[in-house]
Amino acid sequence: MEKTIKAAIIEDDKKQVLFLQNLLKRFGKEIEIIGTANNVDDGINLIENIKPELVFLDVELGDRTCFDILQAIKNLSFKIIFTTGFEKYAARAFEFAALDYLIKPINPLRLQESVARFKEMQSLSDDSLNILLESINEEVRRIKVETTNGFAIIKVNEIIRFEIKEDLVHLILANREVKRLIKPLNYFEELLGDLHFVRVHDKHLINLHFVTEYKTKFKDQGIEYKSRSGFVFFKDGTFLEISVRKKDLFLEKTRKWIKS
Repeated sequence: MEKTIKAAIIEDDKKQVLFLQNLLKRFGKEIEIIGTANNVDDGINLIENIKPELVFLDVELGDRTCFDILQAIKNLSFKIIFTTGFEKYAARAFEFAALDYLIKPINPLRLQESVARFKEMQSLSDDSLNILLESINEEVRRIKVETTNGFAIIKVNEIIRFEIKEDLVHLILANREVKRLIKPLNYFEELLGDLHFVRVHDKHLINLHFVTEYKTKFKDQGIEYKSRSGFVFFKDGTFLEISVRKKDLFLEKTRKWIKS
C-alpha cells in the first residue's frame, strides 16, 4: 500500500481552494489535505507548523507572491506544484525552474500528471529556488536542459545557438562546449522566443547577443558566398545562412532587440 501524501493548499481564492480539494478527492487516500491558507503570513505558519510533503502554491497572494513564502521558509523540505492563472508569464518561469505548475482552470488530467511527477521530484533545494527566483526577473539567467546522458544547468547568456544535427538538437556554448539535447528545437524556440533568440532556419535557433554582422555576400579564403536571404555572423567567427522564409523574422526581431 502506498504511503499517503500529506499536502497543503495555499490559495487566496476560496472557490479555487474548494475546486482543487474536490479534484484531489479523486485520489482517495493517496493524498490527504492537512491544511489550507489564503495569504503569505498564514502560508508561512502553515508550512512551518504542519510540515507538508507537497504544497499546491498559488503564485499571486493578494498584493504579495508565493516567493515571499519561499524566501521565508528556512527548511525547504517539501515539494511544490504551482497554480497560476497567468500562463505566458508564469508557465515559462516555472519551466525554466524545472518545477511543475498548473494553469487555472485546473485540468483534472493535468493534475493527475503533476501528482505522478511529484513522486519523482526531488525536494526543492536552495539551488532550485535560486533558479526559480532568477527566472521571474526581467532577464532569465539560467535554464535546465535534458541531455542524452542527464541534465545541465545552463546560463542563457552563454548560449550561442541551437542546431539540429544527426536528428538531435545540439546546444553550442560560448566556451565551444556542445551538449546534445533530448527535446526538439521547437521547444526551445517557444521557451526562449520572448527573449533575444530567433529561429533563422529550420535547423537553427540563435542568440542575438552573439551576432556581429549580417551580409548578403562576402569572401572567405578566396571563396565568394552569396545569398538573397543573407548570412549571420557570430562572435566566435562562425556564420550561418538564413533561410528565405526566416529572413523577415530575423530582420524584424533584430530591429526590436536593438531598440529595446
